[in-house]
Amino acid sequence: MRDATVQSPKRPTARNLILEFAATFICSAAVIFIAVRVDFPKLVMTVFQQYGALEMEAFITGSLFLVTALTAFSVRRLIAFRKVNAVLMKRNAELEKAMIEIKELRGLIPICSVCKKIRDDEDSWHQIEAYIESHSHAEFTHGICPECMRMLYPGFVVHKNAR
Repeated sequence: MRDATVQSPKRPTARNLILEFAATFICSAAVIFIAVRVDFPKLVMTVFQQYGALEMEAFITGSLFLVTALTAFSVRRLIAFRKVNAVLMKRNAELEKAMIEIKELRGLIPICSVCKKIRDDEDSWHQIEAYIESHSHAEFTHGICPECMRMLYPGFVVHKNAR
């Protein structure tokens, strides 16, 4: 039953999400550090003046938008991971509860050698059918085997093909 759970390779792990978030944060910090330490505005203005493409405000706005979008994407994936993790934790708890409730007969079962009653944990004796039905998912139907049929009803002839 444990082998039935297969993880999808596309599902992000907590480690990957944390690394992704950290990489986004480091990139953002690096851009801010370079902008503060180096005369970055002057450098950018010189490049843009030469090519006449953008003004400084547009560049800063675009950079901030990109950093914000990457951070929002990482946070969104982190939230999605937490939701998936919560569902898996709930499913795991349900499976553990089901495993506890599974009825299974194990170990030595004390049985009377004469009447075939079974003794339970409270030293009470029960018919074998009642004991097995209460401790497993098995149900009983009754019939008579050919040996008992001959012993109990000697005049009744049992044909092998007759049902």
